[in-house]
Amino acid sequence: MTADLRDASGAVRGLRLGAAGPTARTVGARLPAGRWEVEALELDEPAGLAATNGHQNAENVAAGTQFAAGLTVGPLTALGRTGARLESVELGGWRGVGAAGVTRGGAQAAAIRFATTGQPGVVRPVQPSDSRPLPVLVDPRTAGAAAGGRGIELTVDGLPVFARVVGVLRRFPTIAPDAAGFVVADGDALGAALDAQLPGQGLAGELWISTRHPGRLAAAVRRGPLAGLGVSLRTDVERRLRAAPVARAVVRTLFAATVVSGGLAVLGLLVALLGSGRDPAVERDLVELGVGPRALRRELLIRLMICAVAGVVAGWAVAVFLTRLAVAAVRAAGTIAVPRPPLVTVVPWGELAVWGLVVLGALGFAGLLAARRAGSGSAARSRPRGAGAARRRARSARRGTV
Repeated sequence: MTADLRDASGAVRGLRLGAAGPTARTVGARLPAGRWEVEALELDEPAGLAATNGHQNAENVAAGTQFAAGLTVGPLTALGRTGARLESVELGGWRGVGAAGVTRGGAQAAAIRFATTGQPGVVRPVQPSDSRPLPVLVDPRTAGAAAGGRGIELTVDGLPVFARVVGVLRRFPTIAPDAAGFVVADGDALGAALDAQLPGQGLAGELWISTRHPGRLAAAVRRGPLAGLGVSLRTDVERRLRAAPVARAVVRTLFAATVVSGGLAVLGLLVALLGSGRDPAVERDLVELGVGPRALRRELLIRLMICAVAGVVAGWAVAVFLTRLAVAAVRAAGTIAVPRPPLVTVVPWGELAVWGLVVLGALGFAGLLAARRAGSGSAARSRPRGAGAARRRARSARRGTV
């Protein structure tokens, strides 16, 4: 018989009490220092009996041999140094699981039937998992195999757990697409259900931590009592992925395409509005029609903004195309190892909108400065022509009057 004790941190420690015999006796042991909570009483067959039964069952062609015995346990009493009773725990309402079953309970003791199945028998208080199934999330295939009431029998670390399907997930991180299935449960609830079957079995073997200070976490797990843990940091994984040859090639290609397209767009805009692509005849015609410098500047600014908007929209389209092209390139490179979960194209519409507005603002400001300069030059060039035309009209009028 072993008493399973839980400390303040949640760890379970077994305190061996002794062996039960054919006659009534008291078993006990000295409590270690600290504050402890009685989790359960664990019953195991002696090592010699277990070896004998295992050897006999291995060589016997008949069914496995099992023995069963009945015993009454209780109450559980804690004594002080002087022998005074400090606390007493009644076992009448406790329940047996595994190789032990409580046949009846009295006020302070429990009648137990223990079978030599090779598994331990646990006598413990009633737990919520005895009456409420564990809520879980499963994949579609597992959900289809569940019972009509969405109930499902699970075996976790060799222990039975009754669960109820409350949701269906298409995929889960770290699980391969061709896996047989997966079950997701709350860690504390699953730990309690496993501890109800075998105290200490619900201790987590893997821990996922989300933190805004990964450097501090990395330093904490490299020294002290946590130094023996196996650690995988997402920052390290992301750094390795970014340093991969395919990732570097894709990023450099996108960057080069961005620089070239941006340079060509600016050069084309300058040539069309301020360089050799500009049509002076159109401006002379507008001046001859009586359009003033302010109207010329406004017309030039409107043309520039139309070209800028058309260029930004075309840039957005090219960005979306390049994003999809980058994902397609990564997919082509990933034919050796299928990514989990599958790659999905994500277009950063918010960032594209912000950059588009910034570019439009910069082009609008530059166009305003260029339009002012171009409008002033057109007005200065148009004044001599206007003065000469006025003099010619005046001479013609004088000849007519003579």
